[in-house]
Amino acid sequence: MGLLYGKQQSFIACFLSMILLLVQMLAIGRDPVAILYDPMSFLHFVSYFFVAVLSGYFADRETYEKAAAQWREERDRTQISFLRNLFEESLQIRDKLYRQVVNSEDSIGHVYRIVQQLDSIEEEQLYTKTATVTAELLGVTDVAVYVLGKNSHFMRRKVRLGPRAAARPASVDIEKHPYLINLIRTGKVFMNREFLDDTPDLAAPVLTDGKVTAVIAIYGLSFSQWSYHEENMISLTARLIAAALSRAAAWEETQMAERYLPETRILRAEPFAQIIENLRIRRQELHDAPSQLLVINGQDLTAAEMNEKLSGCMRSEDFIGQYKDGYAALFPDTPEKVLPIIEGRFAKAGLSIIRKEEVM
Repeated sequence: MGLLYGKQQSFIACFLSMILLLVQMLAIGRDPVAILYDPMSFLHFVSYFFVAVLSGYFADRETYEKAAAQWREERDRTQISFLRNLFEESLQIRDKLYRQVVNSEDSIGHVYRIVQQLDSIEEEQLYTKTATVTAELLGVTDVAVYVLGKNSHFMRRKVRLGPRAAARPASVDIEKHPYLINLIRTGKVFMNREFLDDTPDLAAPVLTDGKVTAVIAIYGLSFSQWSYHEENMISLTARLIAAALSRAAAWEETQMAERYLPETRILRAEPFAQIIENLRIRRQELHDAPSQLLVINGQDLTAAEMNEKLSGCMRSEDFIGQYKDGYAALFPDTPEKVLPIIEGRFAKAGLSIIRKEEVM
């Protein structure tokens, strides 16, 4: 009974067995008082009780294990149901927010479009997008992007959008502009609230690994745009741009061996053609970003010799690459009137220009 049903039934069976044993002993003439003091009789009753406890224990343990397993199964089922409901609710919230962001015409919608437009790995294309998305986000027409040189004393204009930005110098001495010194030191957005001359209305640093690598300068803000809202938006834009530029720089670093000829700054033909195409797109989007392509007479020179000759003729932001079975130099943001100066530098290096091509 204990093995089949557990302790409760085993104790009932034990009690009945003891009664039957006691009745049998009385039937054969045993004295009731003597039975209590007889060791053999007492051993019979103890053995019945022990067997009842032992057999009931095994049955109850199995019952408890089944109950515990059912409880764990029910608990797991409840947890899975809760997690499934939470997941489905998260999907609903995500879809709702996605529709709000995509269909929004406020700042969130602009930021979403910025992220989409900056999803590129071409660094030159990113600089172009920097100017266009900044202009779109803040509703301005004059934007310039300056890049810090290797010596960190000068900033060179990378792209420009609008006549006010074009009127600014292509190279800026950092030491002569206190706002740039403070911006590079603190990494904070600068707003020209004192209306200083020769100073952008709004400037934001682009930080890479905690260091300022570029500055976004905005000119011609209207009276209604002098607010902390614009300052916060340009700060957000700069952070997004910095993240995109960091990804592009990391990608280009991994592709150095494939993009450049060994131990030179000369680009191979395919990546050089891609940069020319990016500058052509920049000219179409910014309308006032001329780039000059000069085909060099140097077919008899090795890549190392060409690289050595051009080391003193090229700026850090210029490009040299393989072009139609020869070499060509590419000068971004360079008007045609500057070409005689470049030709003079090439002549001093013993190089001649076969032909000139403007990237349209």
